[in-house]
Amino acid sequence: MEGIEPTVQIAALEALLTGRALEENLQETLGLTIAERDRGELVVVRLTDTLQAALAHASDDELAVAVDRWAQTEEFWGQGDPAILRPQVRELAEIAMTAAPSAS
Repeated sequence: MEGIEPTVQIAALEALLTGRALEENLQETLGLTIAERDRGELVVVRLTDTLQAALAHASDDELAVAVDRWAQTEEFWGQGDPAILRPQVRELAEIAMTAAPSAS
C-alpha cells in the first residue's frame, strides 16, 4: 500500500479492527518482512493472521468506520486522508478475502 508504513500504521489499523492493543500487534509484526529493497524504502510485509481475518470478515461499513478513525490517529499525525486510505484498505480486504481459508 503506497504511502503507508507497513508496521506501525498497519498495526494501528489492526488495533481498530480487532480491539487488540497496538503494542501486541507490533510485537506480532516483528519478523514478518518478506522482502526489502533500497535500505527499507520498499518493503513487503506479510499481514498477521489476526489482521487478515479481520479484513476478510469486515463489512464495507466497518472498514469505512475503521479507516476514518485510523486516518486521525497519531500514526498519521492526525492528517490521514480517508478518501485516499479507504480504497487502499478495501483492496487489502479483497486480497485478505481471497487468501482466507474457505469454510467447509
